[in-house]
Amino acid sequence: MPPALRSFFTGLGDRVRSFSLAQKTLALLAVAVLILGSVALTSWLTKPAYTPCSPDSRPRTPRASSASCRPTTCRTS
Repeated sequence: MPPALRSFFTGLGDRVRSFSLAQKTLALLAVAVLILGSVALTSWLTKPAYTPCSPDSRPRTPRASSASCRPTTCRTS
């Protein structure tokens, strides 16, 4: 490990060791909230949004025979 990186982590470890128990607890909770928040935001942003292809998105019922249906008697629902 490079000396600059080693000194950074040593200093960070010294600062964390100097925390009181309450400060360590709050820091742990803050890190957990950040991780859970980022996971929730990522899952919300990557969720696909489905939109209907047509304005009438109701399922259509199949007809028995379209050949026997005359235009004047057929109802569209």
